[in-house]
Amino acid sequence: MTKERFLAYTDAIIAIIATLMVLELPRPKGVSLHAIAALGAPFFAYLLSFMMIWNVWYNHHALFKEVKVINARIYWWTGLWIFVMSLFPLVTGYVGNYPNARLPELIYLLILTIWSISFNMTERELVKENPHIALSERDYSGSYRLVTFGILVSSYIIVWFWPVYVMLTVLFLSIMAIFMQLKVLRLKKEKKK
Repeated sequence: MTKERFLAYTDAIIAIIATLMVLELPRPKGVSLHAIAALGAPFFAYLLSFMMIWNVWYNHHALFKEVKVINARIYWWTGLWIFVMSLFPLVTGYVGNYPNARLPELIYLLILTIWSISFNMTERELVKENPHIALSERDYSGSYRLVTFGILVSSYIIVWFWPVYVMLTVLFLSIMAIFMQLKVLRLKKEKKK
């Protein structure tokens, strides 16, 4: 399979997943501000899931930018990544409807963790198969991964006492990813000077 076809396929699935998530949002049950405010938790859950997908989609394209070889392991790890991502509309709706309940938050965290692992395994396999890829340009190693891992592990503990912590974790990870992307763009711009 060519890289272009592979990326087009993943792009299409990601677009479908994002569309399904927005279609799952409840509609206001009135024309007042109170009716819109009642959608706070479902909309917040949607916003966080969308931000995670958007950030990782950006990183996915940055990662594949210089890829020349896609082997079967890359194909299967990416397949797992896409499959787990396809569960986002389900778990986003679940968390949005029950933001203070342990089980929905724990399931969301589990999906997020498997999704992250599968993306990292895809990345690892891509770098192994395409050693010319410069990981340092993306700067998503070292302390970034350590902080992310620490936050995810802490979430598995704190969710039992404060379930909404998972959503705050996702918010923090999304913001952290945006700042990392901006840092990479700034570094690339400085290199061109």
